[in-house]
Amino acid sequence: MRHHLTAIPVLTAVLVLAACGADDSSVSGAAAAPTEAASDVGSSPTAPAVTELEGTWTTDLTRKAVRAYIRGQGWGEQAEEFLLAPDMAGPEQTQFRVDFVGDRFRMAQVATDEQWQSGTFRIEDGRIYLDDEAPVGELTFAVHLDGDVLTYDSPGDTGGGGQFIPGVPGWAPGAVMWASTTWSRAEG
Repeated sequence: MRHHLTAIPVLTAVLVLAACGADDSSVSGAAAAPTEAASDVGSSPTAPAVTELEGTWTTDLTRKAVRAYIRGQGWGEQAEEFLLAPDMAGPEQTQFRVDFVGDRFRMAQVATDEQWQSGTFRIEDGRIYLDDEAPVGELTFAVHLDGDVLTYDSPGDTGGGGQFIPGVPGWAPGAVMWASTTWSRAEG
């Protein structure tokens, strides 16, 4: 497993702490064509089926959004200082994509195609479970699909232990990446 320890984008160190960034050649950098949803999703967000996630989703992660997410979670100044420290924070905005192909996912920075996270995923009872093949529990979120917009909230970890820093759960670094922003289906 290769870990990326660069400090280029906003949360590289955060993802390293979450044991992300494993190489996985089974999900290529090229996106699969998105499939059409079996039914009209409507105007209120719903939990998607695995097939509705198929394809590529992108987001523009900003320092402002990360800061707002940290504050909204009540994690305090210590978490904010660490996650946004100059040696860990990158540009004001970084575009990421996640490819869902079958039961696999791969997250990468768009500009460089540098892989940050990959592994398997499943959806159960309105939650997505991301297993990035690290020796920890799966990162999990409530997942919502509203047309071509995907959001994640209510993060957790099936490993259930540890703290990132005092008072901040161990899953926090990974949660910031997925849940502090909205994701849009990439146009094919």
